[in-house]
Amino acid sequence: MSTQDLLVKVENIKKTYTQGRLYKTKELHAVSNVSLTLRRGETLGLVGESGSGKSTLGQLIGQLLEPTEGDLIFEGQVIGGMTIQQKRLLKKDIQYVFQDAFSALNPQHKVSKLIEDPLIIQKIGTLAERKARVNEMMNDIGLDESYRDAYIHELSGGQRQRVGIARSLILKPKLLILDEPVSALDVSVQSQILNLLKSLQQKYQLTYLFISHDLNVVHYMSDRIAVMYLGEIIEIANVHHVYETPLHPYTRALVSAIPTYKRQGEPLLLEGEISSAADEWSGCPLYSRCPFAKEICKQKEPILEEFSIDQYVSCHLY
Repeated sequence: MSTQDLLVKVENIKKTYTQGRLYKTKELHAVSNVSLTLRRGETLGLVGESGSGKSTLGQLIGQLLEPTEGDLIFEGQVIGGMTIQQKRLLKKDIQYVFQDAFSALNPQHKVSKLIEDPLIIQKIGTLAERKARVNEMMNDIGLDESYRDAYIHELSGGQRQRVGIARSLILKPKLLILDEPVSALDVSVQSQILNLLKSLQQKYQLTYLFISHDLNVVHYMSDRIAVMYLGEIIEIANVHHVYETPLHPYTRALVSAIPTYKRQGEPLLLEGEISSAADEWSGCPLYSRCPFAKEICKQKEPILEEFSIDQYVSCHLY
């Protein structure tokens, strides 16, 4: 992969929180030594159960959180070394779409103002230019101009999410981070929003980081998939490898649990106590639940290594 194809590079990112309890402190490792890349124009799906750290990782890449350690590199520049002015301009290139548009959008502002605000903040365009851009954006997301003066509480869930998407796209970013963008919507509306996102990606040549726990949705949207467990990336591969030939036991269990998955044999079940991100362990984080665990899994933590072309796994079985 050439450097021109690379948009984002994450190198050994950590996010640690300190918890105080009864005069003792514990460190909660929300994200632990994560490294990955995002290629221009692709959709990288990020999956894992609740508490796996996927939203935290998305917020780190989206500049909503500061990493405890590690580097984020955007178009060859280390973000941590940027000036305040450079970071402000970077916010135009990296935008975030939240799960709950109702909570993310100001209920006192009309739809047109909500979409226009990023242009005002970045001091882009005249009043007439901004109005034209808002109209264009509303047309792109499938809302006619009659909604310009509507308030967010007057819209349906799908319409609210369209406004949230429009607000994120108005600055013409290069990367859009979508954090569970359809999980709060009805199934029929989900498909409309997903198809909208696909068409917008083609029109604006966008790169997506698509965060979700719904493996059917991720399968439909993604080119590659990264699987997280307890703050770590345990497998990264193209969508075909993850769904047809998953390697990591956790990935295999996730895929075999999909109701529509055409499995051969019995599904893989993970039993035992689920560890916490605040727990200390020296080996594999899945050791206590993995049916294939060996002694080395308890003693030594595996590292993410290339198993085959464009398929990486963190497991001692390989």
